[in-house]
Amino acid sequence: MARRSAAPGSRRRHGDARRERRLTVWYSEAELEAVRRAAARRKMAPAAWLAKLGTDAAGGGGGEAGGRALAGEVADAVAGMSDATEVARRIGYLLNQAVAKLHALGEHSPDLEASAGVVARAVRRMEKATLAAGRALR
Repeated sequence: MARRSAAPGSRRRHGDARRERRLTVWYSEAELEAVRRAAARRKMAPAAWLAKLGTDAAGGGGGEAGGRALAGEVADAVAGMSDATEVARRIGYLLNQAVAKLHALGEHSPDLEASAGVVARAVRRMEKATLAAGRALR
């Protein structure tokens, strides 16, 4: 069967077979926005992204996920979290310099202790999220 031409203004060509079934789902605004962002990262329409994700997860899509739902998304998330962890490490280095100045000169910012707590909590959250995403990839 020859491929059908896409509708005017469409971003993709139609597949070989016409899809004859429709599935309706309900999302909260926050969930729908998350779907839109994820689809935009793949330069896909939300419905097309969800269809690909579902068929890949079911093993019928043969797409980049290789039958593993969200594998590409998780890999992207791990890379982003690793970058964020590196930024936090650099912040920690600067915090250590501030503490060294405190020890050497007795001078410190009034917010030094609060800043240290914020950095420590952020690093713990990033580490936990990175490990969880890494486990999901296995």
